[in-house]
Amino acid sequence: MKDESLSPEEEVELERILDIAEVTAIGFASGYTVYTKFMESVIHLMQQVKIGAMVSTISGPAMMDARRDIVEGFLNDTACQYLLMLDTDIEFSVSDVLTALSHVSYSKSDPVVSGLYVDSAGFRVAGNFNPDGGYQPLAEPPTSPTAVDCAGCGFVLIPRTVLESTLHT
Repeated sequence: MKDESLSPEEEVELERILDIAEVTAIGFASGYTVYTKFMESVIHLMQQVKIGAMVSTISGPAMMDARRDIVEGFLNDTACQYLLMLDTDIEFSVSDVLTALSHVSYSKSDPVVSGLYVDSAGFRVAGNFNPDGGYQPLAEPPTSPTAVDCAGCGFVLIPRTVLESTLHT
């Protein structure tokens, strides 16, 4: 994926991100339907970026069980260091994935990175908890990385170290 318009520094950063993609698995669980726009997004990504592995399952109505199966498959069946979990009812671009991967530094302190998306009910799936325990979604899409208390799993990049430490505590 060569872009002649990039400066030498930008080219080095793109190569770093593409190297990270090679140790990233894409995981998704479909209900009974995979939306065409989702598959087009995956195909477009696979045409431009070498991804380390793909982990998928059929969830039916039990999405939480399917996400657990994806994590187990990722940990047990791949050597990848990052899991990009995607919902099959979203559309994303190659740029969205590269932006998420750009936040990776191969350190134990790598963050969980979630892309802000809006669900079918118009609910922004990222936000913070109020002091009274209520949830306050982000009012506007952020223009730079923003710490939040919670985010959905529809587009989330999780380091292996986070998943391993969560499973062993």
